[in-house]
Amino acid sequence: MHPHPLPVVFDGREQDKAHLSAHQDLRFAIQRSRQEYWQEKKSSNAKNNNGLRKMANSEQTTISQEAMRDTVINMAVESWRFGRVFERMLTKLDAGEQGRYINQFRWFVKKIEDSLAQIELRIVNVEGHPFDPGIAATPLNIEDFDTKDILIVDHMLEPIIMGKEGVVKMGTVTLRKVGQ
Repeated sequence: MHPHPLPVVFDGREQDKAHLSAHQDLRFAIQRSRQEYWQEKKSSNAKNNNGLRKMANSEQTTISQEAMRDTVINMAVESWRFGRVFERMLTKLDAGEQGRYINQFRWFVKKIEDSLAQIELRIVNVEGHPFDPGIAATPLNIEDFDTKDILIVDHMLEPIIMGKEGVVKMGTVTLRKVGQ
């Protein structure tokens, strides 16, 4: 064996084999340590985040279910309003055209009612019914009448939405005296 080992080129510099071997071992150890560190970090983060994810997912699910229900209710109210406008428009059509559009309108209303029924909701229309102060609707023109007047619901401006637990959304109505 030579008193001085032959030089080896490593990283652009001449190094001896012993130094190269030590350097490679150190580099390997550092690389392995990094990999182990990141694996441990990922593992501990996964354990910690798993509980947080479950909690966040359950909160998001609850929020999204409530938001979806509110959205369905708002869509039902707006669909009901649109239906009222559509009914008024139908009266302006020829009798021959009315039949076709009336059937499409009935189908539309049925689809809305079926969709609401799937989430245990229904639209209540009290138009033409006697007015009672306990009704689930806000009368806009109540101050126009005496307390002794017998009133009926003249127009529903917004429907009442009922669920299995009771009133979900109050309606809005206008009133008139009986016999007017």
